[in-house]
Amino acid sequence: MLDTPASARDALIERIVALNPGFYDTRHCGVNLYEPNTAQLLNMQMSVDTLPLPDFDEYYDSIQKIFTRDDSRAAFRADAWLAMEGTRGCFAKCDFCDVHSSWSGFRKSSAELIADRTIALAQRHRLARVKFMDNVCDTWAEEYADRLIARKIRLTTFMECRVHHPERFWTKISMAGVEMVQVGIEALSPSLLMAMNKGTRAKQNLLVQKWLKELGIDSLSNLISHHPKSTLEHVKETKSILELIPHFDRLDFSPLALLFNTPLDRRLTEAERRGGLEERQPFSLPKVLDPFFVRKGEYEPPEQWFAEGVMAAWDDLKKWEETFHKKCGDDASMTAARCNEEEVLISDRRYGALEEHVVEGDDARVYWLCHHGATLESLCRTLDLQPDRALAIAGSLIERKILVNLEDCYIALALRPRDELLHDCFMLPERAVNAAAA
Repeated sequence: MLDTPASARDALIERIVALNPGFYDTRHCGVNLYEPNTAQLLNMQMSVDTLPLPDFDEYYDSIQKIFTRDDSRAAFRADAWLAMEGTRGCFAKCDFCDVHSSWSGFRKSSAELIADRTIALAQRHRLARVKFMDNVCDTWAEEYADRLIARKIRLTTFMECRVHHPERFWTKISMAGVEMVQVGIEALSPSLLMAMNKGTRAKQNLLVQKWLKELGIDSLSNLISHHPKSTLEHVKETKSILELIPHFDRLDFSPLALLFNTPLDRRLTEAERRGGLEERQPFSLPKVLDPFFVRKGEYEPPEQWFAEGVMAAWDDLKKWEETFHKKCGDDASMTAARCNEEEVLISDRRYGALEEHVVEGDDARVYWLCHHGATLESLCRTLDLQPDRALAIAGSLIERKILVNLEDCYIALALRPRDELLHDCFMLPERAVNAAAA
């Protein structure tokens, strides 16, 4: 192909593309992998169940040769991870994501097979740390955890997941060894999430960040800033939530990049394409490959997509967040200790000085139910309260900044001991801890 004269190259590409629907011309995006017209391509793909177990023998044999001293070899292995996958592709269609240009469709294996293969790989290499390479582990993660828990096996694990799962899900994967998760937060503004076509809710984002912190799972997540559909109100909503949660894991800001073949990219007009796009992170390719790439790397969205003042507002928010984080410090905390069924002690060190709140009686019962996320209806039904009484209690807790109402979901912001989540996972009825899925 590379030896083909330039004058004959286009004709050769056209002939190759015509040979089989499995070939397409990336220069012109010959296949739209977001649309349901790729059934033929999907039929050509092999099931992930038939993929062989990853073979790292050569790699570890090389380690044996390179590190001749036992202590050096042990130190290297202490930071090593095994790579595994249970699915390929993604079932979501977020407007900023280009994963569908890498994988056509979504293929998954069973939780039973994933668990068996992962345990076999860990035993083979005597290494109990696994990074799952899946874009989304959601379809199998809970049953995988159930199987490891039942076999009393714990593998230190990294996963990528979406946020729509209840508290029980996150507790189970923690017990199975998940210590790092990248969850698709992306935004804390409800309407911005909808504009992104994210398919998840802001209340779910906040609850999951809280549960991960309580369980001791590192959240490796971010907020997308400078989204072209964002507004000044979205920036304001984001700041109002960030002000309440300096004791959660810090969310990194990720300015949106326009990636090739994303829904946002396909929104470009011909004039915008012809006018050229500013390349954000250019990378060099051998000149001989230039004819095969129309665009490379990441690009800035056209400025005309943004409402007046929005880009500057995101810049100001990022500066504010850095100052706010330094002011609160890495030791910012807010914890809730239940003294008895009628009393909760909240120790708040989010903003430096210690402030204590004693929450008693109905207030304590309301607050504890809100750790799972609660609606006004669920508070009244579960605790046998009148709506006016429940609203008054919630309003008082919100005024003290220890409770937040997001999308008509009341969320307790103080963190419980991890043991509380373990207790709830096995002792409470499943319906009592499923509010986040609503």
